[in-house]
Amino acid sequence: FNNTKQARQSAEYMIGEAQTDIKGNRVGNSLIRIFEEVRSKGDAYTNEFFEYLLHMHNIDRMAQNKPVFGASVTAEDSRKIANQLLEKHPEFEKQANKVYAYNRNLMQWRVDSGLISKEQADLMNEMYPHYVPTFRDVSGTSGSRAMQNTVQIANTVRKATGSNKNIMPIDASMARQTMQTVQAAKRNLLGNRLLNDALNNKDKVGEYIQAVEKTTDKADLETDLDTPKDTNLI
Repeated sequence: FNNTKQARQSAEYMIGEAQTDIKGNRVGNSLIRIFEEVRSKGDAYTNEFFEYLLHMHNIDRMAQNKPVFGASVTAEDSRKIANQLLEKHPEFEKQANKVYAYNRNLMQWRVDSGLISKEQADLMNEMYPHYVPTFRDVSGTSGSRAMQNTVQIANTVRKATGSNKNIMPIDASMARQTMQTVQAAKRNLLGNRLLNDALNNKDKVGEYIQAVEKTTDKADLETDLDTPKDTNLI
């Protein structure tokens, strides 16, 4: 219970106060701070900024044959639209870099907690330099899932697949992803501590320790997870 509460508090702090690393050191602005200037300029401006972010991400995604908008919107289409939006709003580039930095810092949480390797993170950052999450409006998942007599920690990084479903606002998707990532990271750290304690006391708990094969699958960013329409994170 305490671990879950601490994870939620850490995630909420990053959303509302300041982004931190896994040790609690400040590494950037909060999610709300990053988007408040954009939001202050009205819905039309905000939607254009979101559109710019999505088309920049689609350029990267199409290189992996995993479109954001479906196969009908090509990388060239997205490049043209993104350039038009950038010509209209040159400040979008600087604002977008703040978003990308936040997401890279969140990726570092996965590395520092052992959810993924540094090599996997480096590969994903290279594949998706303009990454933004694109949760869809249907149903959701959390940072962990219950199985028979166990709780399996979710990697929070899953295979990306193209979709035509409606995309949630990007700031809401990033808030959701922050909650998921911090929850999974904290649980993984706790699991590692428990494992170390168990290994140091094999004579007492050895019969309860079970080896698990590590997956060799190449990780990829999941940006098409579905989430409820009434999700209201920020």
